[in-house]
Amino acid sequence: MLISKRSRLRPKFAAVVLTLILMISAGAVSAAQSTAYLSGSSNNANTATLTATSGATGNIYVTNSGANTTTRGTAKRSISWWPDSTVASTSWLNPRTSQRVYFSQTSGHKYYGQIVGQTLSARGAVTLTVY
Repeated sequence: MLISKRSRLRPKFAAVVLTLILMISAGAVSAAQSTAYLSGSSNNANTATLTATSGATGNIYVTNSGANTTTRGTAKRSISWWPDSTVASTSWLNPRTSQRVYFSQTSGHKYYGQIVGQTLSARGAVTLTVY
């Protein structure tokens, strides 16, 4: 006569699955990105304003794709009642160079990226990433 024994693996399997689900959902913080371009007809451009959803580290990535001119990128915190605050900036970039700069962000604060060219013919891009 066979007697069915209760499986000891089932509760352990359920605990492992539940733990994995919690770990994945806790680490699933999505990033928001916005890019602004200098196309040779202006010497500055701003990205869209993005709201940080966590206290993680944001970054700006700036490229200079023009010739004979320099560009610089900044990340700014948008403040409605006070002048905007610069939270990160790159050095002045020579043609065909790029740089990424990281900054501490605060959940709920709004940030935007800005690229400035030395002349109206400057070309490049700034990409702002917040989490």
